[in-house]
Amino acid sequence: MMKKVLVMMLALCLMVIGVGCSGSDSQDAASDSQASSAQEPASDADDEADDEDKDDDDDAKSGDTIVIFFSLAGNANLPDGVDASSRASIVKDGDDVDGNAEVIADWIADAKGCDTYEIETVEKYPADYDETVDQAQKEQNDNARPKLEGDKLDLAKYKNVYLVFPNWWGDMPMALYTFFDEQDFSDKSITVCVTHGGSGFSDTISSIKELEPKATVKEGMDLYDSDVLDSEKEVKDWAKAN
Repeated sequence: MMKKVLVMMLALCLMVIGVGCSGSDSQDAASDSQASSAQEPASDADDEADDEDKDDDDDAKSGDTIVIFFSLAGNANLPDGVDASSRASIVKDGDDVDGNAEVIADWIADAKGCDTYEIETVEKYPADYDETVDQAQKEQNDNARPKLEGDKLDLAKYKNVYLVFPNWWGDMPMALYTFFDEQDFSDKSITVCVTHGGSGFSDTISSIKELEPKATVKEGMDLYDSDVLDSEKEVKDWAKAN
């Protein structure tokens, strides 16, 4: 009888010990599960949120940059069916007739993801190219300031400016002098791009530095008029790197 009692007590002790071990194993398993969950990679939703934040940052970066341009096609009374091959400052792409400077400005804006602004004069230039050249020279000799039309650009929110225009008589078109007179470029970066028939930047950089001594003025790209339509990749690659 005593032997049976001892056996029953031993069995009961073993059952108690087993239950205790089982409870401990369950707690350990739960702890391991929590640790594993904490170390799991971010969900797709988290990745999408990160991508949206990155896109917002990119938008913020492009918001402080603008491409400003002056183009003959946008400032002359060109007739329908104009022959672009006879006009040094315009190009024809399909049915569209654009100025060289406008084409380049659009490419830069595409590459940078930024705004554009066209400088336009109230008095338009003649349709005849030779007459336009003569008028441009007279304006330069007179140190003229052609009146501009359109809403005045709010330049305050921009830090980086790409300025695109044709080289006329070794300098900027005089409409740009009007524009500089009306705007404050202090503490801004101005990257200059010109189209030309062989004279490059000429005096344009020094002229802008004199007009805007508190700005940082840099040479950008200079392109021959005849090379513009074949330069899209070159322009966009340059813009992305600058």
